[in-house]
Amino acid sequence: MTVPYVCHAVRGKRVCSLGYRQNAIYHDVVQGVVYVSPDEGKSWKPAEGVPEGKAAMVIEHPYNNRVAFILSRGKTHYKTANRGQTWQSFDMPLPPAMVGRPLSFHADKQRLDYIIYQGTACTGSGWHTSCYDEAYYTTDGFVGDSKLLLADVSRCQFAHSSEDFKHEAHLDLVYCVAFDGSGPTGGVHTLSSSRLFSSTDFFETEKKTEDLGIGKNARGVVAFAIVSKFAVVAMKDLSEGSTGDMLLYVTEDTKNWAQGHFPHSSSARLRENAYTIVESTTHSLAVDVLSHDQSSIGTLFVSNSNGTFFVESLQDTNRNDMGYVDFENIYGIEGVGLANIVANAKDVEGRRAPKQLQTRITFDDGEF
Repeated sequence: MTVPYVCHAVRGKRVCSLGYRQNAIYHDVVQGVVYVSPDEGKSWKPAEGVPEGKAAMVIEHPYNNRVAFILSRGKTHYKTANRGQTWQSFDMPLPPAMVGRPLSFHADKQRLDYIIYQGTACTGSGWHTSCYDEAYYTTDGFVGDSKLLLADVSRCQFAHSSEDFKHEAHLDLVYCVAFDGSGPTGGVHTLSSSRLFSSTDFFETEKKTEDLGIGKNARGVVAFAIVSKFAVVAMKDLSEGSTGDMLLYVTEDTKNWAQGHFPHSSSARLRENAYTIVESTTHSLAVDVLSHDQSSIGTLFVSNSNGTFFVESLQDTNRNDMGYVDFENIYGIEGVGLANIVANAKDVEGRRAPKQLQTRITFDDGEF
């Protein structure tokens, strides 16, 4: 069960809340304060034991609705195991990485305390500062000390982090996008040295390079995500003679990977930092691709059932500069989703006119 996490504006401030029936958590993002209500919002008080101004992020446990975390910008963070009534602090070796999801959770009921934490380490100072991410893991919900999982990473995630991604892989299988220090560049972080690695023992003795079915060309990995029933890898085509387009590789079982193919007739191309894998159903994978270079307007594509062939679903989708797309599935109603499109896309692109938005609805997984 996923706890609803809603952000909205209140008196000019961005606030976020977690719904816990009787108990509710309210995060004032601007002030860095978390408030807790024991009576469905009738009264509020600051979270006990959490210093005011320190709450940078609130993350709910997606599979345990009693647990949530407050991450600061430092090394000390906070956890509740009783829907916000009390909070316990825990320390990590590094401050959290400034990524969208610095915590990765395990979906198995016997491993709900298995969590991966992504932090950032920096060396040097001033113009000579060098930063890189490290991943740590806990098997007891941060009660004891966490252990180093892997250094020089950009993303780590449990293979069993989604209830919809059903497969027979080892319960402790972990994927990490990390830099390979064995190449000709040594330990230098280059795109060509970024690969997808996996391990079933938290990289203590096993570190497997995932070849995605294409052997040594499985390099240039930019991102990894588990979305609905798919695991997806995005990589830049570094093969000889390529134009540097992005490639998507998809698996439904952690063993067999296949490339995702987009229609040749479409003007949209997968480019680095120009696509978004949006919230998808269990029937297909949805990807929004930037189609107008200057105006944050995209094209939504939806795949077949195994995520390998995509068709154009909706043109002129509304995006922002960070790649967030105005597209949402309606919870509890199978196949229904909402999307905003830019009705005057040509004027926005050609004359820099203000966007005029229209809302579209689909009742069958992307047929708008």
